[in-house]
Amino acid sequence: MLLAAALALALDAEPPWATTIPAGVSSELATLRELDQRTSTAPADLVLFAVGEHRGSLEPCACVKRPRGSLARFLGYVEAGRNAAPAPSVVAHAGYWLTDAMDYVGQLRPDVALQDQWMFRGMREVPWSAVNVSAHDVAGLVSLRASGVDVAVGALPLVSAQVVGPGIEPYRIVDKGGVRIGFTGITGEAATMADLAPYVIRPAKEAATAIAELRAKVDVLVILAWSPSGQSVADPFRSDADIVIDARMLPETLEAAHERGTITVFPAFQGVRASELRIDIEDKKIAGAIDRAIDLDSAIPQSVTLASVSAEAKREIDAKKKELYGR
Repeated sequence: MLLAAALALALDAEPPWATTIPAGVSSELATLRELDQRTSTAPADLVLFAVGEHRGSLEPCACVKRPRGSLARFLGYVEAGRNAAPAPSVVAHAGYWLTDAMDYVGQLRPDVALQDQWMFRGMREVPWSAVNVSAHDVAGLVSLRASGVDVAVGALPLVSAQVVGPGIEPYRIVDKGGVRIGFTGITGEAATMADLAPYVIRPAKEAATAIAELRAKVDVLVILAWSPSGQSVADPFRSDADIVIDARMLPETLEAAHERGTITVFPAFQGVRASELRIDIEDKKIAGAIDRAIDLDSAIPQSVTLASVSAEAKREIDAKKKELYGR
């Protein structure tokens, strides 16, 4: 199938599965307004909520003027968005949700391991359709298993077309209103001294097999991608997807891109903005979309459950740091 895509591109023709979007893709930025002005009441056949790069933290960013982000606010916005304009919806994480800062012997620092344990607990409160496993997440998964945390399939809907190991599926398929939506993940490289066994990170090019298999099974294919910077690891596979959630440590959200039938959405670093893609579907294919970027600041209500988890996590992590570092 990838060969067919390459040949079609060479002939300056769209691959046979490419989505045509006559209405195009528009972008909106929802910031510095109250919650009811940030949520959308525009009709949609499908809504995709996405975020990325929390790096093991349940807290907002450490921005001095206007701290933004946090998993509790993301879930708070998802709930508010669903209430404002009910529609079939899916929720996805683009990757780098754990963190992997090491000590001098190649193990996660004790406070970092504790952070990841709390992040895993918080992530389980969100109704994810799929969560990408980035290269940074793998060392965290190893540490979680070593601490006795259950990361088996079903604990979180972890997906990757190239990372293989306990709890990770090559892809997931969900049905929303008769539309089959497939999710898989890919990751760029991240340097680490950690022993990653029993996980294996295969070269990105090997993601082609799972992506081709998934493409044949679904109406809408979503690739969740994490890249360290520069060129996106998703680039070789962009024409195979209908939607790419492309996280690459961007300080601010870029407007969505629409090229050859593929919509690319760019989440902001540290989860400071939620991405809300409101999609029109015709004949089980994407016919148009509005890409909305929503600042997750204090105007966004926190999920009550996640706010409680975050507060408990902060107390325990702060105590561990004081014990280890005297601060």
